[in-house]
Amino acid sequence: MIGVLLPTKGRKTILPRTLDSLAKTHWAGNIELVVLCDDDMESALVAKKWKDRKGHVFGIMNIFNSDKRLFPVPAFVKASQLCMSEIFCSMNDENIYEEWWLLRALKCFNDNFPDGIGVLSLFKLKKAGLMMTSKAFVNFNDGEWFHPGYKLYYADDELTCRAILLGRYAFLSPEANGVFHDSEITKKISAISWDDKIDMKRVDRGLFYKRSESNFGLDPKRLYKWEGFREINKPLKAF
Repeated sequence: MIGVLLPTKGRKTILPRTLDSLAKTHWAGNIELVVLCDDDMESALVAKKWKDRKGHVFGIMNIFNSDKRLFPVPAFVKASQLCMSEIFCSMNDENIYEEWWLLRALKCFNDNFPDGIGVLSLFKLKKAGLMMTSKAFVNFNDGEWFHPGYKLYYADDELTCRAILLGRYAFLSPEANGVFHDSEITKKISAISWDDKIDMKRVDRGLFYKRSESNFGLDPKRLYKWEGFREINKPLKAF
């Protein structure tokens, strides 16, 4: 079973589109889908209505509604805690999927991390905004996936940096991974006001740069000697 974390962000009008696309995934019966609505009963009802109409598509589909506002980063962390699967993907309601996306991602993940410890970016070379990772990596990463100090921005930047510093980062390009991110939706539909976004970005950015000064608190003895992004996806060296 592979976990797919899907925190909703108030974009209830496009949520059915995302679920319809995800349901066409080859191997959908092996997906544990965790839909976490951020104090958003309307989205939770949309997801429940979709589940009732489509029936048993995914191996497991659980829908949760937070009883207080979490904001995106804590929502992802909570969804990961609710997920039972060892390997999981972080996604959102802006995505649509090709049929074979999951098998491509899983093959690339297993090829790069035969011990199951790593972060596979399905978004950008230098930023794992969408990713496949594992609970084994969380344990390896000092018991942390996203740092709890972030609310909206920079959590994935820190996670990417930590994975690179630990020698546990790989990348599958958007041209190959079959996951398409519709950024125009973000601009048109958002549950967070522009002023709140600016305020949170300022705070999150300050936290990121402060933590980056000490390599995010990682033990210097654990740091992998990367020569640059050209090394990404090369066989891992024992350390």
